[in-house]
Amino acid sequence: MDIKVERIFQFAAIATDRDVPESEFNNVWRTNLPSLRGNDDVAIARLAAEAPPTLIPVRISSVAPTTGDIVTTFGFGCTDGTTLRGDGRKRSKTWTYVESEDYRGSQESGAICEGDSGGPAIFGAASSGGAIWGVNSASSATRDIFGDVTWYGDRVLDAIQRMEGGIARGIQREGEIYQEISVSGSPDLTQACRDACTRANLSCAAFTLFPVSGTCRLFRAVGGWKANPVALSGVRATEEAGVDILGAALPEGTVTLTNGSAESCRSLCGVTKFCRAFSWENATKVCRMKGSFSSRANNAAFLSGVSTGLAAQIERTGPSYKSIPLTSPDPYRCRSECDVDARCRAYNYFPGGFLYSGSPPTCQLKSAAGNVTWRNSVFSGAKRGLSYGVDRPGNTYSTVSEASMTAEQCQTACSKDSMCKAFTFWPANWTKRQWSRCELKSTESAATPMPSPQGDGVISGIRGDSFF
Repeated sequence: MDIKVERIFQFAAIATDRDVPESEFNNVWRTNLPSLRGNDDVAIARLAAEAPPTLIPVRISSVAPTTGDIVTTFGFGCTDGTTLRGDGRKRSKTWTYVESEDYRGSQESGAICEGDSGGPAIFGAASSGGAIWGVNSASSATRDIFGDVTWYGDRVLDAIQRMEGGIARGIQREGEIYQEISVSGSPDLTQACRDACTRANLSCAAFTLFPVSGTCRLFRAVGGWKANPVALSGVRATEEAGVDILGAALPEGTVTLTNGSAESCRSLCGVTKFCRAFSWENATKVCRMKGSFSSRANNAAFLSGVSTGLAAQIERTGPSYKSIPLTSPDPYRCRSECDVDARCRAYNYFPGGFLYSGSPPTCQLKSAAGNVTWRNSVFSGAKRGLSYGVDRPGNTYSTVSEASMTAEQCQTACSKDSMCKAFTFWPANWTKRQWSRCELKSTESAATPMPSPQGDGVISGIRGDSFF
């Protein structure tokens, strides 16, 4: 089967854009993309035509394997350590995983896959259909090294939405359902489902549409996802034009931003404790921040938005790496702790006495958002705020260039610095360099789309947007 690839997107580098037959794929890969080794050696490809129905999608795992897990690695050259190249046969090897500290996803019992076999690593045996947790990146005499798919799982979906014009086609959201409605009589099913999510006040953060039946499923939080060719999905928009958010105003929450914009207002809400929503009136340059959300009112003079970063009664199931005991109840503290930690992709807040008798209020930081489940008294949130294929050209006051720099680290650097208003992450090899660059901006500027596909790897955002 000669599969043609329309676009390749590597998360830590630039992209290429051409039809690539399977027989030429390796040459195009090596010519257009920089050589990465380890955690960031992860990419996705968009096929030029729909995949055959006989191909069954597998899940992307939100959890990395741990010592003792049975896993399988695939690849052309994947053996028990014997070098067999050039015969064009795909092989697999099932083995017992052993953790290593120097690379997320490696084993030290001897190399299994020769060099860069490029194949997936899954949980379970070869025929189990287990979730993908890694991509074979390199090998040494003692171990294999894998690209960390669990870290990039959420960004895979973001990249798919970028390629598909903002809607994730073939993707079904999972998690705690708020409401299921029918939009079958609407002229535009996708827009009708999206609008239903927006109108649901704070109750909806994401949606899935099943176009054949017209069923629109609304979710309380942005949870996990899986491939489903008969579904499409999306998340609640960060802003809504022509709408004023009604609710309890924060003390000193009405601010005039003389040279500001709706984005400035959203940013201010994002860094202000207890702000759950905002309304921006452009004619007066007034930003109104709300501590609660009661209803929406149509008003052409306003643009508004609602933060989805503090979901009540929702627990996230992603892998935890840090617990922080608090001296007093404060779920906003957990959101702040996650915001200034580049490794953190989501958090849970547990009230006192929840984890065990007498336990203090606790923040649980997670390296992946995972799925969501209903849990009384728990608060949670997942990071967002990365815009793909977009530059923010404002005044750059600080630049950091490192080979291992990621967009998440750039976002965190901006969150930590009160001088920072926005940031732009430039991927490795963007300007023929072998390192990535993070630019922190002291002034706002309009988001500038970069040419696609080469610009897909340019990522930017504004301070305060991590949980909108």
